Amino acid sequence: MISDSDTATNIIFPQSSAEQGYAFEYLILCFFQKECGINVESFSTYNHGKDQKWYQIDGIVNSGKRQLVEAKFYQDDVGCREINPDRRIKAAQAFDCEEIIFVSLNGFKQDIKDWAKSADMQISFIEWNDLRSDILNSCQGTITSLLDKVEITAKSAKSLEVAESAIHFSSSPSTSTVDGYPEFLVYSDDVERWIRRIPRLNQWRQQLVNGSFRYSEGDKPKVKRN
Repeated sequence: MISDSDTATNIIFPQSSAEQGYAFEYLILCFFQKECGINVESFSTYNHGKDQKWYQIDGIVNSGKRQLVEAKFYQDDVGCREINPDRRIKAAQAFDCEEIIFVSLNGFKQDIKDWAKSADMQISFIEWNDLRSDILNSCQGTITSLLDKVEITAKSAKSLEVAESAIHFSSSPSTSTVDGYPEFLVYSDDVERWIRRIPRLNQWRQQLVNGSFRYSEGDKPKVKRN
């Protein structure tokens, strides 16, 4: 059930399927880090494991034990075909993880649940609806996938956390929502990317003034190091 407090929160999301997948990963991992106090060791990366093989990793968290996170932003439930769980097991072992956490927007098929019963390590399943109220109630207003608060009007968007960080639109950008999930406010990939970068714009401006500008993507969360 959607409550009034839930609908008070909008999450700025990109339009393309690939970018939505990355944004969902960031959203889940930032929630673990900022709201749950869980150390995120790796955000959405392609890394070399101890078995000398390369793996695409959605995230690795450490809440007393290392856990590999695999997130899926699909319009339908997901199963073994979409997740490739045996590959996820190898990745978890290659990075010394003790558990895999699967997160899905729309739930899980029975085949992946059956697979988990005989898996070589602990498997946890989390659906968006399990986290939804906690995320929306803890971050009311308009937020990016990195949980940064912003304010958006027809002609501008500004950070509510960093003074003087803002962008202006030549015309009001079009928006849509994700079917069944009105909290996701969808913009074009380019507009979403600039909105996500808003908190860093003033820092970049100051670097330019000081002659110390060094470009980086600036749209990935900072990783806590032990």
